[in-house]
Amino acid sequence: MQWAVARSVRFIRPLNESILAAKAVRLACNSGAFRDAHFIINSLHSSNHPSAPPPEPISFPFMPAFQFTPITFDRPISPRLSAHVMLHHIIRNESPLKAYETAQILLKNGIPLRQTTLVKVTQALLQAPPSVFRVLKEKGASMFRSPAFFPDSLPINPDAVQDDGLRFALMLLLKARENRHQCSDRAFEALVNFCLLQGEIIMGSLLFVLLVKDYETKAQKAQEIKARITEQEMSQGAASPQLIDRWKELVRSRIPPKRLLKAITHQCEEELSDDSQDREDALQVLAHLAGLIDTRSLPFSDISHLLRVLYSCPKLPDTVVLIQGNSERAVNAYQYFHRVIFGLLQDLPTRKAKDPPDKHQGKRIHVMPPLSRETYNSLVHYALRHRLSVSLARDVLHHMEHVRRPTLKPDTTTYNIIVRSGTLLRRNDIVSFAVAELRKLKENSDHGIAVPSPTPHRHPRSGSSSQSLSELLAVSPATSNIPADMYTLTSYITHLTSTGNPHVVASILFHVLPELAIIDHPAWGDNPPCAHERVVMARRARQEKLNRAVSLGPHFFTSVLNALSKAGKTGLAERVWLLAKQAEKISWIKAGSEGLKLVEGWCLPVHAYTIMMQVYAAEARKGLCVHAHLPVASLETEKHTWRPRTNGKIKVKGWAHFVLAKDKIASRHRSRRTLGLRMGVVLYRSMFRAARDIYDTLIRIVPNAQPRVYNLQPDARFFNAALEMLERQPGTMRRSVKTRPAHWRQKERKAMMRYSRRGVVPRKCNPFLQRVVHGMVDAGFEVPMAYRRQFLGTWLYASMNRPGAPVVNRQPLGFPRPKKRFSPHALPTYKERGLPIQRSEWKKAGQRWKHRRRHLLGLERKGTCPRT
Repeated sequence: MQWAVARSVRFIRPLNESILAAKAVRLACNSGAFRDAHFIINSLHSSNHPSAPPPEPISFPFMPAFQFTPITFDRPISPRLSAHVMLHHIIRNESPLKAYETAQILLKNGIPLRQTTLVKVTQALLQAPPSVFRVLKEKGASMFRSPAFFPDSLPINPDAVQDDGLRFALMLLLKARENRHQCSDRAFEALVNFCLLQGEIIMGSLLFVLLVKDYETKAQKAQEIKARITEQEMSQGAASPQLIDRWKELVRSRIPPKRLLKAITHQCEEELSDDSQDREDALQVLAHLAGLIDTRSLPFSDISHLLRVLYSCPKLPDTVVLIQGNSERAVNAYQYFHRVIFGLLQDLPTRKAKDPPDKHQGKRIHVMPPLSRETYNSLVHYALRHRLSVSLARDVLHHMEHVRRPTLKPDTTTYNIIVRSGTLLRRNDIVSFAVAELRKLKENSDHGIAVPSPTPHRHPRSGSSSQSLSELLAVSPATSNIPADMYTLTSYITHLTSTGNPHVVASILFHVLPELAIIDHPAWGDNPPCAHERVVMARRARQEKLNRAVSLGPHFFTSVLNALSKAGKTGLAERVWLLAKQAEKISWIKAGSEGLKLVEGWCLPVHAYTIMMQVYAAEARKGLCVHAHLPVASLETEKHTWRPRTNGKIKVKGWAHFVLAKDKIASRHRSRRTLGLRMGVVLYRSMFRAARDIYDTLIRIVPNAQPRVYNLQPDARFFNAALEMLERQPGTMRRSVKTRPAHWRQKERKAMMRYSRRGVVPRKCNPFLQRVVHGMVDAGFEVPMAYRRQFLGTWLYASMNRPGAPVVNRQPLGFPRPKKRFSPHALPTYKERGLPIQRSEWKKAGQRWKHRRRHLLGLERKGTCPRT
């Protein structure tokens, strides 16, 4: 009987022996005998390496150590199944820290772990971080570990991570890499996502760079093996099967998910746009990603979002650390980003990463594929907007159409960029050709906006308007009709406004935007529809019109408001504003089977609020200039009687309020002088109250609403437009011409002395001004010097002494360093659009004033200056 049992044991297969050992480990774990389970696993490991030193046993608290004597087996048996059984039992039933320690010991003993098991341990550590008592069991040893260096000298220091679970998970995966285990990409992806959630953005970017470098190493190794296979086939007729299997394994390597790059870039963009305190971390993360572009290591064809974030970085003095070998070098972040993008423009990737290597002998193998059309569009925008270079944009378009394989043709976005950038560069020849290409499709020419090309007053420059766009930008004429979109119309409206033709938009506004008919407002423009057309417009479904208005988007309404503001059409601008606010509200509401629910829509930018403030400020200044000899018809009045359709609870504001009030004023006052003065006062008050409502609309937006319906913050230009309303008021003096800071400091000092000695405070300021200044202080801006002394004796004056947030310069790269100008009545701003030059009229006026001032100073020295 014993001979039969021994014979049956002798003929058991190694796989069955491994299964029996795993069952024994499972029984030991269920009974809590983890020492016996480790003893079985170590014995199995010793059967494969009999001459190796004994493996490191696991130590348990309050239990003595023991001498390891392995079980003797007749043949080697794999310990992987038993090790995974014990590790999964600990993950399910024990603490995550115990699973981490067990995995560390298994990896140190050379027992390979599956990628799925590493993912399970990582997820357990992230979901339930170790407690303080468990962490103290390490006796602080992790605090003195040196950082680990990986490919391209990438430093990853787990001790720099604040979260305990993330630190232990990172240490486990790094330990697996040290033992040359294949760590699952899913484990690193989970770590990157968790890093972003916990605010560890630098560590998340380093892990993403590690994934990219691993993929690059495998791709380069696959290229080398492919070259060896080709060489063997040419010399021997057939390649080694081992080489072919290795090449297939490397080719199947998984590309890092692009969503990780998008998430990291989006978080950096938010931190840079909000001017938060974490911008140094965001800049360092962007430096890591820019380094991947510099070495052509990113395996993605669409990197347009990353490029936009890089060239949109403000001009900051902050530095980032670049690691080259074992040395570190600090460089300016802004200059480094633009240097990387310019290097990409000079050497655009042409071939695919998996092309045969014999076609590119002598060139460095990189994994960056040919760029996508979206990325080319971003590079064209960068060349025209930031480099102010048409030739650089021509090279990019030539590479896209003729060098890249396969070639790409410009799309609607490309022409939209050319229209907008050509407008800012004042290259009307480029804009005209792009618009002509877009108008080849009949649907694109039905919008009704058309303006004749201006007759040139001088001969065209060589290489400018005398050349076609194909010669200027190397763009082939469109073979197929390109459909225009809403951004095309928005860019063209902005072009008309910038070239001095905003009246064209005002004249055909109801043709482009028939939804304006649903707004109850007296303004119909210079070409109002007839009574029959108004009846037809009123019969259309209101909800259908609002849905189309929602599809137009906020940028379209902003461009139309800007055009109407430049054209002086206050009434039409107010009508468009009311329609835009209704469309904005509808965009956040979606009708479904369960009723109305809140969805993510769009909101008007701060620029739209600023435009309306400027519109009302300009109209209010007209009210101060109305005199008796000026006819009332010079104002923008309506040719018909208008009565609001609203009930008594809704007040009519703005231009509509002025239209209603002017008839009452005309019936009460017969004197032309009294009528003109009264009309001016009513006009000023109507526009002032409308501007105050616009201000309140933006200030009262709740930024912490769930979901975040609005995410707007007033900027410096918005506050300047609000202060412009207070520039001239009835019964007030004009602004002082003094522009030196010493003058205003002296005024503030005198007011402080009067208040401290006699308790005399300045005259009561405008309540609207007080609210504006209060909003400026809350937003972190420094109050202009001309308004500070008006708040003596209030708690707000004490808040003005603290320095405001520094003004962030977001000008393009091609702009020169701006001059510091002192403005006592406004917040400092930088010119970010157009060209960094002054208008010729302003230059001539400045030269005349300098000459006249020099002449007066000479007469004053001689004593012959005339008295005024």
